[in-house]
Amino acid sequence: MDQALFFKEITLNICRSLDIAKGMQACLPIIRRAMPADEIMLHFYDPDLDCIRLIARATRDTAVLENRPIPLPLDMDLIKEIRALPRTQIIGLPGGNRLTHVIMKAHGIKDYSLAQMFLETREQKYGLGHFTLCAKGANRYCPKDLDLLVRVREPFTIATVNALHHLKILKARDNLALENRSLKQELFPGPATCLIGEETGLARVMEKAAQVATTESIVLLTGETGVGKEIVANRIHALSHRQGHPMVKFNCGAVPDTLVDSELFGHERGAFSGAVAATQGKFERAHRGTLFLDEVGELSPTAQVRLLRVLQNGVIERVGGSRPIHTSVRIIAATNRDLEAMTRDGGFRKDLWFRLNVFPMNIPPLRERKEDIALLAHYFIREKSRELNLPVIPVPAPHTMDRLMAYDWPGNVRELENIIERSLILNRGEDLVIDHPVTASKPRVSPITAVPGALELDRVMADHIERVLTMTQGKIHGPGGAAELLAMNAGTLRHRMNRLGIVYGRRRRQ
Repeated sequence: MDQALFFKEITLNICRSLDIAKGMQACLPIIRRAMPADEIMLHFYDPDLDCIRLIARATRDTAVLENRPIPLPLDMDLIKEIRALPRTQIIGLPGGNRLTHVIMKAHGIKDYSLAQMFLETREQKYGLGHFTLCAKGANRYCPKDLDLLVRVREPFTIATVNALHHLKILKARDNLALENRSLKQELFPGPATCLIGEETGLARVMEKAAQVATTESIVLLTGETGVGKEIVANRIHALSHRQGHPMVKFNCGAVPDTLVDSELFGHERGAFSGAVAATQGKFERAHRGTLFLDEVGELSPTAQVRLLRVLQNGVIERVGGSRPIHTSVRIIAATNRDLEAMTRDGGFRKDLWFRLNVFPMNIPPLRERKEDIALLAHYFIREKSRELNLPVIPVPAPHTMDRLMAYDWPGNVRELENIIERSLILNRGEDLVIDHPVTASKPRVSPITAVPGALELDRVMADHIERVLTMTQGKIHGPGGAAELLAMNAGTLRHRMNRLGIVYGRRRRQ
């Protein structure tokens, strides 16, 4: 066969498509005019995983583009085996060397002759590709066939380089699309959806959320850990006119003090070691949207000063920069700490407290909205059963709801969710049995069964609370209330008074 014509036709067909498997299939008839050829395979060495991968495989009827690793023996020194392979070789039957034998066995190929050559570049001597031409039967190839095949090594190399880069681009595109979808779901929570308990235990909270959502006022959400402050923040954003713009979330307690400024306000290139490019902070990303500052009580004094300045002026400066950046951001802050008490102790700036405390909303703990427990339990059973791929959604066993209602839930909704998931994993029957130590509520202290020492301590606490209530004329919440004088959260104080049997509110005035 005319070698120049052979080279031209192979080059045109292998470089015509980025799908190298189809290009290899198009080359098969041309190769068959010059030598035996039933199948072409292309492998490459993956240095990251230290394995051989099949890139493409083509026959007369099929063209398969793959990226499949070849299983290899555990005792095989792959680099040593690759370096031992000749740059070009003819094998009368698979089994001429161990690596080739293992690869052909993985493909289910028997009684084939092989003509092989490495596809190399200056940068990738072993990592680019290994071209294998297969023909049925023994000793089908001669040295002239291999010489002719080597003449088209360059176009096959170029096509392989392009194909590998194309595969990387496709993978990067898919990863980028996945990250983009996840980011959009995080930034744009979507329209307001039904919340469990919004018509029962959270009715008052949701009413206030709807009232404040239409304004630009700063909202401060307070409450114990796990009560759902972030869910309420999502609802406020979804009901506001900013709902079509990002809702950016930042946990003030999850970032080291040295990085808080950079995360919130961004940084310029070269602002510190490792700052190789200018980066936007949370404020810039939340422009025209909402910034949710979770655990705002954990901010360092320095970060508090900068946050106060932004709230006052609506202008930020990146770390290492001097150019003012104007932003339009609605702030929703949340904390499980008593910021008012922290201001008295010097742990939180009083002027920042006044800025944040425009519209305070306290989210009641689960023990104060017992009517939501059954609704939440059924919801978590249904959702977690789907996540765990259970064949049947179980039904709570008798008296299970009574046990859940009797427990005080110090971890609130998050604790309930975790216990439901744990019980579903351990229980595979149709009736869901929640038999966990925490579901057994601790008995209330009574004068008959209590240990004398504990009884005396409770009496001291009860007497002290009674005296404070007398001083405040029964007022618990707000300035001058008993919770403020005792430096306690108002909800925690009510819970303790319930446990001690202290009468308060309307019953106290009767």
